[in-house]
Amino acid sequence: MPVASDDPFRVSSIAIGKLTDTQIEAWANCATKAAVANPFFEPGCQIPAHLSFATENDEQLIVAEHDGQLVACLPLLILTSRLGPLHRQVAYSRALETPIGLGSPLLVGPSLPNAANRLLDSLHDWSKRGGPGIVMLDWLDDDEGGVGRALRDACAARHIPLRERRAWERPTVRRSVRGLSLAENHSSKYRSEIRRRRRRLEEILGGPLQFLDRSDTGAVDEFIRLEASGWKGQDGGAYAKRPDAEKWFRALCHNFAALGRLHLLSLEVDGRSIAMQCCLRSGTTIFVLRVGHDAQLNAFGPGALLQSSAIEYFDTLDIDLVDSCADPGNAYWLRLYPDRRRMANVVLATGSHVDRLAVKSFPIVAQGQKILWRLRKAETRDSESGEKDLPVQRDDVRGP
Repeated sequence: MPVASDDPFRVSSIAIGKLTDTQIEAWANCATKAAVANPFFEPGCQIPAHLSFATENDEQLIVAEHDGQLVACLPLLILTSRLGPLHRQVAYSRALETPIGLGSPLLVGPSLPNAANRLLDSLHDWSKRGGPGIVMLDWLDDDEGGVGRALRDACAARHIPLRERRAWERPTVRRSVRGLSLAENHSSKYRSEIRRRRRRLEEILGGPLQFLDRSDTGAVDEFIRLEASGWKGQDGGAYAKRPDAEKWFRALCHNFAALGRLHLLSLEVDGRSIAMQCCLRSGTTIFVLRVGHDAQLNAFGPGALLQSSAIEYFDTLDIDLVDSCADPGNAYWLRLYPDRRRMANVVLATGSHVDRLAVKSFPIVAQGQKILWRLRKAETRDSESGEKDLPVQRDDVRGP
């Protein structure tokens, strides 16, 4: 790949742990110019993730340039996976143990097709130099005009195998002629109930509810404490229960607060936080990273009260989209947010003929795995025919 003499990158990939300050700055500038915002793939998120979770140099930053400027950046983690009968090195976009809410590469416009093609060139070059020839992009923005569509078109034009593993729609709030609003999803009865709960909470707590946007260190401490008081704390998924995750979260908040792009929203009464929400802003998009609320007040739905105030607040800012970053099928967010964003998990091959064959056969392999899973599940049910059904385990969703 040709590289201009003043470009900080000399190759198409580099271990994130070995990036220089100049390279990190170039990465940050690429993120600022990206056509589709993705704060989760910015250095302010990925470098703390590498320091907290990754081992050795298994996390790589794939870069592509045009006329001496970065037009694409994609952090990937290298793992060995089984694809049918094959064990192959695979690069994953969401493998680190952090709530990465979006797995879309950072592509710079105005020509998304050009940036997508440059990224594919870099991935191919990486595979020739010993990197994986199979890439799994999970939680890819697949809306019309999104990064996913540009990648699909570029792969199709170049006969690069790409298979969709899963697709779904996740809840969002988009700006319309009425601004940012939850009204389309909420009946007058629901809105009346929200007001009634708010009044009842104020009566019980002895003061008016206050909505605050904070980004101070004390707010981060309070969020971690509040989250641990709920079901995430009981299940062990709260940041306070995982030192590595807490370290990452604190560094992330520090980095985005320094950029003026951290929103730690709090619903309080006399300094007591009853619900909090951590959001990251990139361009005109808000990403809901994590939420927490006082478990002692569950009956009043403090999370829903906070959401109502949060959307009203974001409506006053230069925000066009609020993305829930919710897991697939999260009923809470589906009921709460009126709009949708198409998401997809895809796998593509940029390496050898074996890699391409593995990806081409992926639908057949996946179907076979599903059949085997169902057979094993049926065998388990037969062997436990005299026992009661076990409760379904709850996913670690990010709803309150």
